[in-house]
Amino acid sequence: MLEEEKAETEEKVNQEEIENIVLQSIESEIKDSQYEESKVPHWINTICENCILKLNALKKPYKYIVTCSIVQKTYAGATSTTASYFDTANDYVFTFTWPGGKGQGTNKTTQCILTLFLISYAVDPK
Repeated sequence: MLEEEKAETEEKVNQEEIENIVLQSIESEIKDSQYEESKVPHWINTICENCILKLNALKKPYKYIVTCSIVQKTYAGATSTTASYFDTANDYVFTFTWPGGKGQGTNKTTQCILTLFLISYAVDPK
């Protein structure tokens, strides 16, 4: 494999790997927790920090931005939106809602919405 092709393959984002990192970070903190407003700031900080640490460990050429909201389930809607302008060929944005299916844990009192931005810092040779 050419070095150029190898470098390109190493830089690609594995969405499943990203999803596993995010979901593990969320579930390790709040999976079995009852919503408690006084704990929410700590939960958010821990989830964001764990995501950043695990993503940095992948050694990919990205800067990471993580936002996280934790809300109490009250049967009122929770809405979140994100707008961004970036290089769609090299940058990514993912939004996760937990619990949200796919074998994720359940929590009757707490919902988490996490948005992750991956901004490439690789120099385009063009």
